[in-house]
Amino acid sequence: MADIEGMFHQVCVPQADSNALRFLWWKDANMSSTLHEYQMQVHLFGATWSPSCAGYALQKTVEDNYQDFDADVGQTVISIFYVDDCLRSVPTIDEGRRLIPQLSELLRRGGFRLTKWFSNNKDVMSVIPPSERAESVVDLDLDHLPIEKILGMWWDMDVDNFSFKMSTRDVPLTRRGLLCAMRTLYDPLGLSPPMF
Repeated sequence: MADIEGMFHQVCVPQADSNALRFLWWKDANMSSTLHEYQMQVHLFGATWSPSCAGYALQKTVEDNYQDFDADVGQTVISIFYVDDCLRSVPTIDEGRRLIPQLSELLRRGGFRLTKWFSNNKDVMSVIPPSERAESVVDLDLDHLPIEKILGMWWDMDVDNFSFKMSTRDVPLTRRGLLCAMRTLYDPLGLSPPMF
């Protein structure tokens, strides 16, 4: 598992389109001070178009550089990434150790930095510099692997399974309250069983 650091801010907006991203700013939120006009040069987090533009930039990076890497490295970027998250599973430790540096280098060529790496195997983690690891595994104690949050799910690395947690505080015990609590479950991969 890895994450592209500041993915949308790594993709520049074409100069011809950047006028659409102008905004006004008052220093220290003081509206009586001088008004400043700024213009974004990169894609915004939360903008509806940003994921598709960043996804295109990732695919273009693979297209321009795939020949320098093993075939499964480019395929990982094209097929396995969920926006800025890489959720790749490999059958062997050697494959994991080979894939990580190649994947990092491929994306580096496109201006992307893979960070927050973690794995449930110490040999795979050994190829990742501590500065690039997820906070929960920087000082990895393999006798007690952490539970890490991934796309709304919780990954228990010790037993290698996923679980979900729902927030039910302050929810009345009614049908409406139950439906409200169930809507707090984020499951973009569709792994949770149907609730109806």
